[in-house]
Amino acid sequence: MKFIGKERRVSEYYKKQERLLEGFNEMETINETCFASGVPTKEEIKKLAKSERLAVHISNATNLVLFVAKVYASMAM
Repeated sequence: MKFIGKERRVSEYYKKQERLLEGFNEMETINETCFASGVPTKEEIKKLAKSERLAVHISNATNLVLFVAKVYASMAM
């Protein structure tokens, strides 16, 4: 019973990591596009900064969930 819940949490973790990687790939594409066309505009810089902040927040939340899952798993054993 506990194994199924643990498996679900691990699955959710990897789904979040996949979304995070997609965000990083999107930021890389934006970054390449901005710099390929020359100096980025203020609007492009703001959009890039917003994407970077979102990626950092997602990463922090994912790491927190992973930490809590590890603590729970260590107590359950």
